[in-house]
Amino acid sequence: MSKKILIGVVVVIVIAIIVAVAVMQNKPNKTDETNNNEVVNNNVDSENITDGGNDGDTANIDGTLEEIMDKLYVGIPEEERPMMLENKKVTKEEIQNYVGTSDIDFKEALVSEPGINVIPHSVVLLRLNDEKDASNVVTKIKENVNPRKWICVEAENVIVKSKGDLVVLIMANDLAKTIDANFEGLK
Repeated sequence: MSKKILIGVVVVIVIAIIVAVAVMQNKPNKTDETNNNEVVNNNVDSENITDGGNDGDTANIDGTLEEIMDKLYVGIPEEERPMMLENKKVTKEEIQNYVGTSDIDFKEALVSEPGINVIPHSVVLLRLNDEKDASNVVTKIKENVNPRKWICVEAENVIVKSKGDLVVLIMANDLAKTIDANFEGLK
């Protein structure tokens, strides 16, 4: 009897995954491209995110990616951050899982994601080999990123922008605005 129940549960899960993938593939992508290094906003209510562009400062940001990532979370209390949030270095072989494409030339990458995959939150920092590539990298990520990479949940806001040799991809809900503002404030 328990074997039949287990088989039934597996069948239901497989069907749910197939339905989720079909819905994801048929959902149109809404973008707000006001600037090449700006925001891709998948939120119907656009007032949940600011469209502030790069401030024209193209100087490279000093510090390790870990130090910079810490600065992106300034002003967000620990209890408001996703549970089990952790940083992980990303290799060239893994980068497509985080930004949607492997066609990027970068020096190093770091992702900040919760240990629980049902929370739609991902912040990726890329340090490029050449800051002249920043605009092209931003465009490639915008064209390929999947805000439903978690399958069962979707990030309300997707922000892709650059500053100097850094590119950031922010896929988050309520925290996107603060993380974006902190990126804009980097010096």
